[in-house]
Amino acid sequence: MNGCSGLADADGLIIINNILYGCSQERESITIPGTVNGIAENACYDNQTLREVIIQDGVSKIGASAFENCKHLESVIIPDSVSEIGSRAFSHCKSLKKVKLPKNLKKIEEGVFMWCTNLESVEIQDGVTAIDSEAFIFCSNLQKIVIPRSVKNIKLSAIDFIDGPLVFYIYKESYAEKYYKENFYPYSYDGKYAVVYLDA
Repeated sequence: MNGCSGLADADGLIIINNILYGCSQERESITIPGTVNGIAENACYDNQTLREVIIQDGVSKIGASAFENCKHLESVIIPDSVSEIGSRAFSHCKSLKKVKLPKNLKKIEEGVFMWCTNLESVEIQDGVTAIDSEAFIFCSNLQKIVIPRSVKNIKLSAIDFIDGPLVFYIYKESYAEKYYKENFYPYSYDGKYAVVYLDA
């Protein structure tokens, strides 16, 4: 339904029974109201006009591939009310530079930000427990990632094919520290990867 611009309301949104099913191809910025319960799968897939998405507090779910391949999307604000973000929700958003994930999110699903080649900074808030495979793969320009103590599982390919330099902001004796030492520390001699301890 993402291509059905004629069904959009005055704000450029297609909302049915409090679910966002699509967004106008004619708007560079959209605000999704908190009265929306969730964003459907593929809701704004391949929207080549969209540059800014503001999701208001109250929205709880972002479906799989909801904003996939929105190549000009530069900014997305995700409120703490969001507790689920589906796989590949923002994959191939090649203009996205910074993201702060909500504190009520428990798991970063497979491929959520894969191929976001201009993504520079990721802040994962305390509460997330797992990062699935390919979550940040091919985010070649990633420079900063904050991983809290709450993360207890990171799949091997979750963070991969990064050009660097990439700095991990982590805690001592955390799972993230173990992950860093096993997968990135051996290659840190040339300054490509580094760590900053948040509890130092």
